[in-house]
Amino acid sequence: MENQINESNIEDDKLYKAYLAGVFNETEYAGRRRLVKENRQRLQAELQQLNGNLISPEKLAERKQEILIVCSHATSNGLVQNAPFEVKRNIIKTIIERIILNVNEGWFELEGVIHGRYYLYEDGKPHLHRNPNR
Repeated sequence: MENQINESNIEDDKLYKAYLAGVFNETEYAGRRRLVKENRQRLQAELQQLNGNLISPEKLAERKQEILIVCSHATSNGLVQNAPFEVKRNIIKTIIERIILNVNEGWFELEGVIHGRYYLYEDGKPHLHRNPNR
């Protein structure tokens, strides 16, 4: 995105030079420049939003360590087995950002503090279950 913003600045300079050279009149220049500026502003807003969502590797490691300590403490005190569904769901929401499920290939993938791909079946292959009533 930063490269696109830089390219937009270069394009703006080229437009100005073309206008000075008489390639197009001021109305055409103003219209073309407006489009370039709008595109650049959109890119800058998008970049700013993305930068706001970034977390440094150090912060991620720190957050992961804190969550693992809390989970370890909860497990050692027997809170995990007896915890209400809402508490368990909130714990999962805290450590898992996204779950991708591929039933056809027999795996699911976790993204977040805990991450990786896991198979739904022990042998890694989906089992075809037949309905005995058919």
